[in-house]
Amino acid sequence: MTECQNVGELRMRWSPYRDTGHTVEWGDPTPEWWEDDTVFGRFYGYSEDAIARFVRHHPRTPSSTVSETCSPTAS
Repeated sequence: MTECQNVGELRMRWSPYRDTGHTVEWGDPTPEWWEDDTVFGRFYGYSEDAIARFVRHHPRTPSSTVSETCSPTAS
């Protein structure tokens, strides 16, 4: 792959999946898993409008918007 055009920063890494030994990556490193959806959307080239629409319809922690406890044993 190093001879292919437009394949910059080629690197081989251990796969995060147990059934796969290695993965091949190239280009800019992806954002870390803990980054928010806005960071991922910008990295993958989505428009700001598309990112805002996605974030509005897919909250990361829907349970955090509820102010009361949901546990039946909580007081």
